[in-house]
Amino acid sequence: MKFKFKLRKRELDAEDIEEEMLRAEEALIGYLDLKTWGTPEGYVEVESYPLKPPFSYASILRNEETAEYLYIVDELPLSNEEREGYFRMRNILEYELKAPEQDETLAESFRRQMPIIIAKHQKVLRGISSVGVRKILYYLERDIVGYGKIDPLRFDPYVEDISCSGVNKPIYLWHRRYENIRTNVIFRDEEELDDFVMKIVHKA
Repeated sequence: MKFKFKLRKRELDAEDIEEEMLRAEEALIGYLDLKTWGTPEGYVEVESYPLKPPFSYASILRNEETAEYLYIVDELPLSNEEREGYFRMRNILEYELKAPEQDETLAESFRRQMPIIIAKHQKVLRGISSVGVRKILYYLERDIVGYGKIDPLRFDPYVEDISCSGVNKPIYLWHRRYENIRTNVIFRDEEELDDFVMKIVHKA
């Protein structure tokens, strides 16, 4: 007689999820020297430093011909599978994420609730590694709690002002070392820019 069976894995609780997230954070340290944004032709890197490691970094490039500086926000990318998990999880958070408790910041509330929500909806992220889940959480916090694609700039101590002239135009910033400098951050459509403006209004 032949038969097959699968051992049923124990569902992880919120504490297990939190421990997995911490282990994933340690594993991500291995990405510290990984740069996903290649240096464009004609540019040389002047310096690079962390913004929110191990997820985001800043690289300052200089055009060899014009001496113009370019500020690169370099973030760990999501794979296609991780991106799908991100959108599934974001849809769930629209219904599951609760308002912060008294004397609790948005970020503190998000980090407190996420292990509980993930434990409740483990199937949504099934098949994605713990490192992948941690990357998804970074982008969820960036986009829900933070300011989306410009959020990494908040963690740069040299950035004083950020300006945007509209859709499909690069964001500029005032850098204490390099003054007015163009970035690789661009809002690609009106909806994306409008969402950002509304977030600024709500957080004001």
